Amino acid sequence: MLLGFQIVRSLPRTSRSLCVIYISVRPHIVVVITRGHEHDADCLIEILKKKTVYAGLIGSRRRVRFVLEMLGEKGFSRTRLKEVFTPIGLPIGAESPEEIALSIVSELVCVRRKGPAQARALRNAVGIDL
Repeated sequence: MLLGFQIVRSLPRTSRSLCVIYISVRPHIVVVITRGHEHDADCLIEILKKKTVYAGLIGSRRRVRFVLEMLGEKGFSRTRLKEVFTPIGLPIGAESPEEIALSIVSELVCVRRKGPAQARALRNAVGIDL
């Protein structure tokens, strides 16, 4: 357990990908970490069918844009796709793996304590918007 977050479930793992980590059951906070955009899409298809407080996707802007466009073509609404937090993590200028982890956990704490609107406000303050 880290800062009150516990990994409570992950989708089946194949030799090629680590799929989804459900960080908390209530509220539903989900982080997607995979090894390729095709796995990102598979995971998000399952997640976006459910109600979540936070669904975050790690990846480059190019990779994320590709995945979200693919899901739009599969029928997911633009509104639902805009709810996906990406890139994940608060905008603290993180560069090292440790700093990136800190920024992600900080965003999860913000969502848990203040709600997703506050986390989005912090992102929007520095111009993060896909």
